[in-house]
Amino acid sequence: EDRVEADALTRIIGATSGDSPCWVGSVKPEIGHTGSASGLASVLRAALSLYHQLLPPFGHPRLDPTPWNNCPRQFATPAAAQYWLRNRAEGPRRALVTSLGGDGSCSAVVLEGLSGKGKRPSQFLQHPLGPLREGLFALGGTTVADIQEQIDTLEQLRQKQAQTGMDHLARLRFLAQPPATTPARCLALVAASSEELYQQLSFARRWLQEHPEQRLDGNGNPSLPAAIRDRLFYAPEPLATRGRMAFIFPGSGNHFAGMGRDLSSRWADIFRIQDARSQYLIRQYLPQHFWGNELAESIHDNHNALVSAQVALGTAVSDLVRSFGIEPQAVSGYSLGESAGLFSFDAWQDREGMSRRLRESTLFTESLAGPCRAAHQTWKLSPEETVDWAICLVPVAAGKVRQALSAFSRVYLLIINTYEECVLGGDRQQLEQLVSQLGCPSIPLRGITTVHCEVVDPVAQAYRDLHRFPTTPPEDIRFYRCGLGHSYELDEESVADAILNQALATIDYPRLVEQLYADGVRIFLEMGPGNSCSRMISRILKDRPHLTRAACLPGQDAASLILRLLAQCLAEGIAVDLRKLYPDA
Repeated sequence: EDRVEADALTRIIGATSGDSPCWVGSVKPEIGHTGSASGLASVLRAALSLYHQLLPPFGHPRLDPTPWNNCPRQFATPAAAQYWLRNRAEGPRRALVTSLGGDGSCSAVVLEGLSGKGKRPSQFLQHPLGPLREGLFALGGTTVADIQEQIDTLEQLRQKQAQTGMDHLARLRFLAQPPATTPARCLALVAASSEELYQQLSFARRWLQEHPEQRLDGNGNPSLPAAIRDRLFYAPEPLATRGRMAFIFPGSGNHFAGMGRDLSSRWADIFRIQDARSQYLIRQYLPQHFWGNELAESIHDNHNALVSAQVALGTAVSDLVRSFGIEPQAVSGYSLGESAGLFSFDAWQDREGMSRRLRESTLFTESLAGPCRAAHQTWKLSPEETVDWAICLVPVAAGKVRQALSAFSRVYLLIINTYEECVLGGDRQQLEQLVSQLGCPSIPLRGITTVHCEVVDPVAQAYRDLHRFPTTPPEDIRFYRCGLGHSYELDEESVADAILNQALATIDYPRLVEQLYADGVRIFLEMGPGNSCSRMISRILKDRPHLTRAACLPGQDAASLILRLLAQCLAEGIAVDLRKLYPDA
């Protein structure tokens, strides 16, 4: 039956042009065969999908992809619930529902999403995905005694509502006793069950009695119980009262399967706002490549896709965190992250223009990737010679690398990550010889082009033009150049120069982090896939007072990560608006 359906859909809509795959779903794996009502159940499911602008996951574990593989247009099944991305310029969302009757009849209906200002509740009493699995509790006050009193109050509420889910319990607590905007001290907890909340409250009570002036965040302390580690936060001297906050955007190579997908379904309003501002949003997120459970091997070399998807995700994560009232005073990007930061704060606004320029340019398909023609020209190779470019990470200090580099003409120190770690790139054979001479292990990296060295010079003007956009500096935010390691005033020319500068020469990330710290930044929140910047910042600053936290990691529950980020921000004295989590409607 799948093969018959695939053949029919291929003939009818398979050749339709467009960026979006044709998503395939079925309600039967979820509710079973409902006989005469099965067609209506499918219509209801499609209507709800259009109303919420969410694609539900395909529940059948054994769909044979073979019948769909040869279609001119890609067919795909959602691996998990996700926001229904589209290119608004191509029209509304549509759902085709077909039903085969036992008597041989076949019925079909096409539903179309409502455009314009249709009536939509400002708040849903129940999220389409159901309540969050965990609850966030913030206990703030002027003194330790204030917090201890709130611990007792929350424990009484927990006992009274022993059968209540944590999301609802947290909402009851928030509406009954909203935390002060910026209390002198705050104890923040993220709990998944009543028993876990009990363990946390008991531990917190003892901790405040025995260590009232000692921080508690659980990170790096495996001896703590699982209910406490990275789920219970307390800072007697909050960092926000002593320093500033920066949003940090990571560079290429941090992509992972499913990045941003679960955030898109849980907080779809963030993506709805972006949809209203964009004509071609699906071209930016590329869910057919990045929102499955696995990444295709070819995607690691599709640099245009990697750039577009990572910049888009950075803006979404930043928009989500800022929707809770969290606003940084500084913005910094690591390589590609510099562009993501500019788009996230509307210093650059033409994301579709960037996507179009990438598709029309050969910079990341031929010059700086693929055959690497810029390297071929820089190294003065003969026409029959080819470039075999490789990149790796080595745990070696930059000084030692520079000493060894003098013997190699086609290898470069691309990035100094920390005082003990560097990224090297160049001709594969010479790179392997250099690593052998250094006598160290190496980790190969993928998804990174031939930038941060002299190889960019032959295409420098084209690279600068690619990154030249009308620029509007946001108020009260300081932007930092990762190439030169200091803040600067934004305008169209200075930004293009900054992006080109970091492409032509080695990035010294410790220099940038040290400047941020010298300028008073103590809190670093990473906006984008992975935690590479958080890891490097912690190794650079070591034991100096600071906080680094990533918002979107592979292998972890996406909503839980956001809750824990909000909890730690509360403990560090950052004003967080929890009404988005717990509205009073």
